[in-house]
Amino acid sequence: MALRSGQFDEAGLLAIHAGVMDGLLPGYQIGRYRREPVVIRDPRTRDLIFLPPDWQDVPALMAQLVAFVQEQRGILDPLLLAGLFHKQFVIIHPFMDGNGRTARLATKQLLAALGLNLFPLLSFENGYNRNVTRYFQQVGLRGNYYDVATTADFTDWLEYFADGILDELLRLQETVSARSRTPDTRLQPHHEALLAFIDTHGFITDRDYAQLTDRAKATRTLDFRKLIDLGLIERRGRGPQYALRPWYIETEFFGKTRFLVTYGCRAARSSSKRAKSASTVRGQLARSSRKNDWHSASVKPRDSRSRATAILLSNVG
Repeated sequence: MALRSGQFDEAGLLAIHAGVMDGLLPGYQIGRYRREPVVIRDPRTRDLIFLPPDWQDVPALMAQLVAFVQEQRGILDPLLLAGLFHKQFVIIHPFMDGNGRTARLATKQLLAALGLNLFPLLSFENGYNRNVTRYFQQVGLRGNYYDVATTADFTDWLEYFADGILDELLRLQETVSARSRTPDTRLQPHHEALLAFIDTHGFITDRDYAQLTDRAKATRTLDFRKLIDLGLIERRGRGPQYALRPWYIETEFFGKTRFLVTYGCRAARSSSKRAKSASTVRGQLARSSRKNDWHSASVKPRDSRSRATAILLSNVG
């Protein structure tokens, strides 16, 4: 059922479908592209939502999708490439049933093949499972495939997709931190207030901190030192200013070291490094639209405040 290391081809996708749908479909539909028309309906109202492409076009569309992934390996960042694959797979709807399950497992294995093999430790599906309705709203399209395929905008989906992975990374980070917490590492309310201020404003000075608490200057200095020693903040420039310290998750990708960048708190987005990360990702989204026009589906840059924009996969060396 699994793709072999580094493999990504149609045979592997068919094998995944055969594995997840074994015993759930007639034998002639397991691990084989559909040979019948399908429609997508709202599960509650039964209203028609989407008409996928004709079954006669499925083999060619799947071949094009796999070729696109192969061509863009090493060019597009893994998160963007995996997100594009996931949504386009669901849009094509190549099987009679089990498309979502196959897409999610294939996406997980594609990310691993691209060097982001974080999933023995976490499952990005957890975030989707918490709000299944929103997942289906984001991943699908409305209308007739042949009417909307050339104008589909993947931006919201890509942000949602990356956000789900980041949520799981933050959850894992918090779980590890909680289990390793000792009296020396436990944060007090005044530490939390300090971090919350950075979360909102991007940085904090001692003067700012003095307005949040009645702690003496020497004690405030010790508070900053503790958070620096815990790796949560870093000192910058004169003044000085204190900002969230970036967390780097290292992975190997095509012989180069890459880093998945996140931060010690969830919501802060205004520090210069964070703004650079957001700008870089938006630029990558724009470039993917201009250079890699997948069925003319656009990925539009915009000034989003989604946590997904805090993700940056950057080449080093």
